Amino acid sequence: MLSEKGHSKSYTLRKKREFEELFKNGKRVASRFFATFFLAKEEKRIGIIVSKKVSKKAVIRNRVRRRIREIYRLNKEDMPQGWIMVIARKEITEADFPNLKRAFLSLSKRI
Repeated sequence: MLSEKGHSKSYTLRKKREFEELFKNGKRVASRFFATFFLAKEEKRIGIIVSKKVSKKAVIRNRVRRRIREIYRLNKEDMPQGWIMVIARKEITEADFPNLKRAFLSLSKRI
């Protein structure tokens, strides 16, 4: 387990049934760069989906994942209690980090 500011695999949604539960029961909020699903739970966990529609290049998809994960890690205390699934949209590859952060935080307030 990492420090309080770190990211651990235990805070990541990984199982298909967890994602299905979020799709089925979660509240959907969208912006230009993301679509998010939120479900109130006891623990804070995040799942990130970056499909090949965003980019055919794995390097770019992985960079998008790292950016989203970092934004979540730095602002975890301000996030609502529960599971969050973030689905990246094509426009995300054109955005810089400060714009992504601003969009993600505005989405978290709308949840």
